[in-house]
Amino acid sequence: HPVAPRRGNQGEGMPEGADRAARVLRVLGHPLAVRILKLLGRRRLRPSEMAQQLGAGVTTVANQLRFLRILRLVSFHSTGVRRAGRRTDYWLTDPGVLRILDWADRQGV
Repeated sequence: HPVAPRRGNQGEGMPEGADRAARVLRVLGHPLAVRILKLLGRRRLRPSEMAQQLGAGVTTVANQLRFLRILRLVSFHSTGVRRAGRRTDYWLTDPGVLRILDWADRQGV
């Protein structure tokens, strides 16, 4: 299951930057989140495309995207209305997160 970003008074007294870093690292502990970020590092994709490429359910991918959006790691743009065939594209907001993932891969983490 995904790790929800911390809310409320948790992390009270912790500098904002350190709190956000801790939340980002918690989300990066979820393998599907890492795989989504790596896909989005290559190009913009729709949730259904990600789900197909990752062999995961669309709902599961959408839940991970929600956490990644909250942490501002991904952004999206939606066109149209749901019944008329809305298209929602996601992309990586900060490609710097890929450096963290590359480092983890090199360390065998």
